[in-house]
Parts: sequence; C-alpha cells; structure tokens
Amino acid sequence: MSAQKAASLFLDASRPWKRLQREDIVETVGSAVIIDELEELEILFLTIDEIDNLESCPRLRKLTLLDNGLKKISNLNPVGITLTSLCLCDQNITKVDRGLDLPNLRELFLHRNYITSIVGLEGCPRLRKLWLFQNNLKSVTGLHSVPELQECWLQANELSKLTGFEHCSMLTVLGLAGNPISDFEELRRLVPLQKLHSLSLSDIHFGRCPLADESKYKEFVLTTFKQIHLLDDVAVTKDMLQQAERAHDEQARAFDAALHDIEEQFRLELMTIDANHQSRETHSAALEREMAAALQELQVLVGEGRESINKQAARHEALMNGNLKSLEERLQEAASKAKKELSSSLSHMHDEHDTISSMFCVLERVLSAD
Repeated sequence: MSAQKAASLFLDASRPWKRLQREDIVETVGSAVIIDELEELEILFLTIDEIDNLESCPRLRKLTLLDNGLKKISNLNPVGITLTSLCLCDQNITKVDRGLDLPNLRELFLHRNYITSIVGLEGCPRLRKLWLFQNNLKSVTGLHSVPELQECWLQANELSKLTGFEHCSMLTVLGLAGNPISDFEELRRLVPLQKLHSLSLSDIHFGRCPLADESKYKEFVLTTFKQIHLLDDVAVTKDMLQQAERAHDEQARAFDAALHDIEEQFRLELMTIDANHQSRETHSAALEREMAAALQELQVLVGEGRESINKQAARHEALMNGNLKSLEERLQEAASKAKKELSSSLSHMHDEHDTISSMFCVLERVLSAD
C-alpha cells in the first residue's frame, strides 16, 4: 500500500460513512439525463464508502467507479438482472463477498485493489471477462464458477503456481506478467486450454515473470502451445514458429545425445560395478575356502591338543596314584615301627615299675623290723 493510499485511509476513518446517493448520480450525469432510463453510469474520484440507491437506475447495464475509496461490493441487487459490465478499480476492496448475484454480468473489472483470493463468483455464471491485475492474489481459485470465462488478466499479483484453470475451457486470453512464475512445469498446466491464443508473461506495464528470462522460454511456449497467436503482446509469425521448432528440434537432438551419453556412461558404470561384483564374489569364494581350510586345521589342532592334554592328565593321575600308594606304605611302615617302639617302651616301663614296687616292699619290711 502506498503512503498516499495509507494517508487516504487514515483520513477516511475520521469522516462519516458515505453512501452513493441519487443526488450523486444526478450530479454526475447531469440533470438533463433521465435517471430511470440510464444504461451507463461512470463515477470518477467521488468519495464513496458503499454503493447504494441504484434502484433509481433500473435499466443500468454498465457501472464504472474509479478511485472512490470503496471498501466492499454491495447493494447491486436493484440492477442484478440488467447489469452486464461492472468496473470497480483503484478502490480499497479486499474481497468479493459471497452472494454477488449478477446472472447476466459479462465483464468484471476489479484491478488495482487489495483482493487476496478469487471467491464469490458463483452468482456470475455468464462472466466472460475478468480483470484482477495488481491485487494480492497468491493462488487461482473459484474460476470453476465461471465456465464461460474467455479473458482473464492476473498480472502483477503474487502467483507462483498455475493451478485453478482446469475448468476454463473457453479461455482465450490470459495475462500473467509480473508474477513470480519460474517453473516451466507450471506452464504445462495450461496445455488443456486448447482455445488459448493470447498469453502474456512479460509486459512493459506489469514487468516480467522470472520464467520469461529463460533462454528457452519462447521456444518452449511456441512449441507447447501451437495455438498461441499472441505472445507477450507480440504477434506470432510463421517464421517465429519455424525458428522455435528448429530450436526445439536442436534442443531435442542435444537432449537425446546427452541422454545417450548418460545411458552409455551408466552402462559402463554398470559393467564396472558388475565386474567389481564378480571380483568380490571370486575373492569372497577364495576367502571362504581359506577360512574353511583354516577352520578345519584349527579343528585338527584342537583335537590333537585335547588328546595330548588327556594323555598328560592320565600320566599325572597315574603318577599321583603311585605316589599316594608309596606314601601310604611308608605311613603304615612308620606307624608299625612307632607301635613297636611304643610297646617296647611300655614293657620296659612296666618292668621298672615292678622293680620299684619290690624295692618299696623290702624297704617297708626293713622299716617295720626296726
């Protein structure tokens, strides 16, 4: 929004709400004109917040309001049947309210507003011309409601995708310049529009789409949309078509050659991969055989080691048993010897005891005699 427009909105907020009055209509067309018979009405720059009092113009076919500060579209029912052209440009409109009932409307001009989406056209089934350039559109929606649409101007919006034209089989003129469209695949979405003969992605007034700066842009459009007669406001000549077809053929041949090179390179890479795979398989088989031989050798070594250990264990067991038997024999011999010596000592002690006892008896007799 420009600073001037913002300032205008600020000033408008401080004044009373202004509706279009019969007096405004009379002042615009002049008192000599019979209002009841008026078929065309054009009001320029008169500040109006809302349309009203159109019942004064029951035969009105064309209504044009330019730079009036309108904030919404309303109160058109009194001329709903007769109105065939409606222009509300350079206003402050942000949306088309649902309920717009204009069954005979052929032309709708809403350029240079602040509209963000295409809705509310269900009541205009016979619409053929729609101008919405220089708004804030980010996507194309709602055009299925206007199957008779022939001309659509959407320049200088914020469109990057071209979905939404599927039901516009009658479309002949499409303006898209000044939108951020950068992908050729988006243009391919328009191929079903067989009646499209004028297409614009570059315009001196609205600017260029990024796609229009691509070197293959014109060749792509002219070979993809052969029914196009006017491209970017320039008539398509037979020479242009032939040049585009030659360039397209050269590009196709270059593409085929590049594709062949890629396929050949891919084939060589596959062969290399296959050779490497076979080499790895051979190496893997050899490694597997080596591992099997090593495992078998290891099993033999383990068996031999186990047998050697068992033999050593048997020898140790026999040696231990022999030593144990020898030790038992020596212990028995030592015990027998000790027993004999103990028996001899006890016998000697008994003899000494008997001797001492005899000596005591003799001593006792001697003492008794004394």
